[in-house]
Amino acid sequence: MDYFDWAREHLAKWKAGQRATDTHWDRLTPRAIQVFALAHEEAKQMRLGYVGGEHLLLGGLKLGNGVAVNALKELGLTVENVREEIVKMSGERQVQNTFEYLPLTPRAKKICRQAAKQATAMNHTYVGIEHLLIGLLGESEGLAARIFQKINLDREKLRQEILKDI
Repeated sequence: MDYFDWAREHLAKWKAGQRATDTHWDRLTPRAIQVFALAHEEAKQMRLGYVGGEHLLLGGLKLGNGVAVNALKELGLTVENVREEIVKMSGERQVQNTFEYLPLTPRAKKICRQAAKQATAMNHTYVGIEHLLIGLLGESEGLAARIFQKINLDREKLRQEILKDI
């Protein structure tokens, strides 16, 4: 099984636990699916029992390029410094993680719904990485939001920059 198939399998498991009206899972682009797979991988490496918004941020950065990712990199965010901040803010975990598929946190699910709403508002039939980042920027709580606050990120300015490029 290749990496993309593995990511799709993970999303199928997450999707199975959602309401039938949550159709945004079917609209994710292949690259957005990869973000989820990379986020899952990061959460497992951190020995956590969940995938949160902070992991979606890391997954996007790990993917390496694209409008949203390039905008984050221009602000100085890297996989390494975001990972370091997450560990500092959440503490080292000594949990033995035995789950094959980690659940998404309610906040991560909300980010996905916000991303889908943004895509719909833009008349896009897909939900891409840029939409996911816009969903992340809309969150005022959680580790990703705290990382954005720490670097004094102007969320609205970044949001506008992303919107003009998609």
